[in-house]
Amino acid sequence: MPRKAGFLPVSSAWIDDAVLWLAAKSDDKPIKTRIRTLVDVLHTLVFLAQRVVASGFDLAAKRATMNGATLMITDSTMKRSLGAKTLVYPTPTWIVGSYDAQGKPNGMVAAWGGICCSDPPCVAVSLRKATYSYGSLIERKAFTVSVPSQSQVKEADYFGLVSGRDTDKFAATGWTPIRSDLVDAPYVQECPLVLECKVLQIYDLGLHTQFVGQILDVKADESVLDSAGMPDIIKVMPIIFSPGNRVYYGVGDSLGHAFAVGKEI
Repeated sequence: MPRKAGFLPVSSAWIDDAVLWLAAKSDDKPIKTRIRTLVDVLHTLVFLAQRVVASGFDLAAKRATMNGATLMITDSTMKRSLGAKTLVYPTPTWIVGSYDAQGKPNGMVAAWGGICCSDPPCVAVSLRKATYSYGSLIERKAFTVSVPSQSQVKEADYFGLVSGRDTDKFAATGWTPIRSDLVDAPYVQECPLVLECKVLQIYDLGLHTQFVGQILDVKADESVLDSAGMPDIIKVMPIIFSPGNRVYYGVGDSLGHAFAVGKEI
């Protein structure tokens, strides 16, 4: 019978065969009782092995109780629990642009963000209340998302190192703030891809507040567009942020076309 390495056979019929053989070898009732208890234990182990093989349970251990005994099986190949943390990959590296109360252009780097609706087209960014940009988005009800390229990683990171309260980030990095003609917010001229958004919803989630922005327009440099006039990810070369180790990464190889490669299964 086929079996997977490291696991018990997927069928427990062999246990019953073994019991019949053992029982035939002894007329001692206490011994038969012990055999039956052992059989119950083995059936339990097989059951747990079947669950692991069938569905790949992501638990560090499985417990089962049989005849008052608690059994524990563990396997080094099972997933380890890391706790409730903000660990998911990938996350973006975006510059969220806004004007402060004095009309000074400002921006902050944000990784907690993503597309959240297709119709109307919306994007969400989550900011801590302690950030200088938080008050600007509350007041102006608008923001932009500038997507920097991998070659701009130093400038992008700088936008997350200092506060707009006491630093002109645009002057320090040499980036140029451009006033949006659709929303009350600036974007970064040097970034190859830009989203202009008006705040549609605000959700107080806890440490972070989520701003849902309706995308009024997407602007892109001609140099990053493909033959169909759409942004080419290989030309944009966006920065990917890894929240676990706080490291920036670049875009990798193409793996296949969506809604097509899966048809090969």
